[in-house]
Amino acid sequence: MSPRTRDRVERASIRVYYALIASIIVCLLVPLLIQMVSAFVYGLSTGHWLSAQGLLSEGDYVLWDTQLWLVWVPVACAVAWIAMTIPVPLRRPGVPGRGQQFVMLLIMAIAGIPRIGAIGSTPPVPSAGTQYLLVVVAALAAVVMLRIALGALRLLPRSWRRYLDESGAEIVPAPLGRAARRNPLSEIPQ
Repeated sequence: MSPRTRDRVERASIRVYYALIASIIVCLLVPLLIQMVSAFVYGLSTGHWLSAQGLLSEGDYVLWDTQLWLVWVPVACAVAWIAMTIPVPLRRPGVPGRGQQFVMLLIMAIAGIPRIGAIGSTPPVPSAGTQYLLVVVAALAAVVMLRIALGALRLLPRSWRRYLDESGAEIVPAPLGRAARRNPLSEIPQ
């Protein structure tokens, strides 16, 4: 992979990373928060407090359709992010690395569990295949771990493990994103 292509992939991966964060917040956490607030309002208005804080249907409180298909939006972002960065070393300052990919998959799994748990309590709500969310996230985590292991064992091409210039010599890459900005206080003598 040429340095120019590698830089473009890394810059695009930063944008996909931020899209993944936004999709986790909008598609997983906001609906969960809305459910919990609606259960709180239900409890205030009826005097009957729900034991599951609105995550499950109880009595005359019926869990409304939470658009469970939205769970797959962060998964699509994660698939795109992981697939586009497989041939890139991801060791440049300012570019989220493989450890960050693993952490984001863990956050997706944890944020998706309450939405998956609500499926069994409310039969009229279509599941949109969300019961397979943890399986897909685990498979993506396995791909990330396999990429880490193959890189550590040097079973991948050198250009996938190291930053190389056009001649094939190893280089130290310049920081990207926020890491490229200098601290204005660093020039002041201490």
